[in-house]
Amino acid sequence: MKWTIMFMLLLCGASNARDICITSGNYEPYVNDSIHEFGPLSVVVKEAFLLEGITVNYDFNPWVRSYKKSLVGDCEGTIMWTKNDERAESFYFSKPIYIGYSVLFFNKSKPVDWDGKIGLEGSVVGGTLGYSYSKLEELERKGKIKIIYSENDYKTFEKLLKNRVDFVQLDKNVGDFVLSKNFEHDEINKIGFHEIPIKTDSYSLLLTKSLKDNDKLLKKFNLGLKKLKESGRYEEILVEYDLYLP
Repeated sequence: MKWTIMFMLLLCGASNARDICITSGNYEPYVNDSIHEFGPLSVVVKEAFLLEGITVNYDFNPWVRSYKKSLVGDCEGTIMWTKNDERAESFYFSKPIYIGYSVLFFNKSKPVDWDGKIGLEGSVVGGTLGYSYSKLEELERKGKIKIIYSENDYKTFEKLLKNRVDFVQLDKNVGDFVLSKNFEHDEINKIGFHEIPIKTDSYSLLLTKSLKDNDKLLKKFNLGLKKLKESGRYEEILVEYDLYLP
């Protein structure tokens, strides 16, 4: 009965829908133009808007171009960004569409001894170029750890499997995706993770302030997202795509 009502709401919204354009880059497994319905967070945004009579058309580009296209109003918004002061000057931020958990992946032959605050001193850490590791970078500046960078996540995990680094900090879903895509089952089984997150990231939909009435569009989205969560459909989407639910 619950899903019948949900389906009728979606049909009702679709019959009177306004079309909008939302930009995105590729960041598997969250959003990608080559996977089913463009990934779970694309589905969340699409269905939340549809509940308010708004149809989303996605426009995939490199991340910088996606941001700029929305910034100047070529599209109403862009998905999956974290909040900072610079972005807040030009965009309205939605309620979080997902909370990402960055965890410490380790080789099970050498588990990480950490209580969430102390215990990492003396470690050699695997990092990926282009990523920010604020907490770990601070420890490195103090001379307590060393970070060895690789050009991509695959090579970072290779170092972990060979025990050339002690642990790797990475978003849990991204780490699982990289492992499943690039490594054999026996290799994956050698990797564990620490359940205490070292960082959380609140991912939001951004709607540009350069378009009139986008503040009203934001209210509609937040209302649709609330309905999606209250119906149970939001969690169903995350489970369908096997996203991490701590």
